[in-house]
Amino acid sequence: MISELSKRLSKRDLSYLLEASYKALIGNSKEELHSMILKIQNMLEVNSIILSYGCGTTLNAELTDNLSLGVPEIFISALMSNHYYRDDPVILSSLQTGKVVDIKDHLQKNPTSEILPSVILAKEFGLISGAFLYVLTNSDNSSFLSFFGRNSYENSPKHQHLIIKYVTPFIALLFERLSIVTQQKNNIHCLTRRECEILNWLKEGKSSWEISMILHISESTVNFHITNIMRKLNVTKRTQAVAVAVQNKLIEF
Repeated sequence: MISELSKRLSKRDLSYLLEASYKALIGNSKEELHSMILKIQNMLEVNSIILSYGCGTTLNAELTDNLSLGVPEIFISALMSNHYYRDDPVILSSLQTGKVVDIKDHLQKNPTSEILPSVILAKEFGLISGAFLYVLTNSDNSSFLSFFGRNSYENSPKHQHLIIKYVTPFIALLFERLSIVTQQKNNIHCLTRRECEILNWLKEGKSSWEISMILHISESTVNFHITNIMRKLNVTKRTQAVAVAVQNKLIEF
C-alpha cells in the first residue's frame, strides 16, 4: 500500500501519513488524536468526520465513544441512541468487503437503501457524500467506524480511499487505547468499600484464604470480589490491581 500511496501523494503528505501511523502507536492523549484528525481532514479535503468505537460487531454493536468534526451533535445523538448504524447499508458493505465504501456510489447501485432510517437521517443533515470504512480492532469483539464526508455530492477521489484504508487502522488503535483508559478511570471510581478493603489486604500479600479469615467471609466471596476488582481496573493479575490502586490513590502504599 505504501508503494501505491507514494505514486499518488506528495512527499509531504506521505511523510505525514508515516509520522501519523507512528504517533498512533505511541500516542496517549486525546489532544494527539485530535491534532492527527485535523491534519488528516485537511489532507483529504473533507468537511466532516465521524469516528466511533465500541463493543460488539455489526448488528449487536454498542458504540459508546465518538469523536466528530463538522457534524451536528443532534445527528450523532440520533444515530447512536437509535442504533441506526446497526443496519446501515454502507456500514454493512464495508464490513463484508473490508474495503472503503463510497457512499454516493453505493446508494446509486442500491436505491432501495434510501428508505432505511440511517440513510434518511444522513440526508436530512447533508451527509450523503463521502467515504466510509469499518474495521475490527485488536480487542476481541470490538468495532471502529470511520466516516469522511464531503459537502459536494460527488464521488470520493480514489487516492482518498487509499489514505483512509491506510490510516484508519492506526487511528483505531489510538482511539481504542484512549477509550480503554477512560473506561478504566471510570471503573476505578466504582470500586466498593469492600473491594478497597480487600485491595488493602492484597497489598499486604495476603492470600484469599487469609483475607477470608480476617474479614469473616468465605474464600469464594473474596475471590468474587477480586475478580470484580480486576475487571474494573482492567488488569489480569492481583499485583497489577494493587499497582493500579496505589497509582490512583485508592489505597495507600
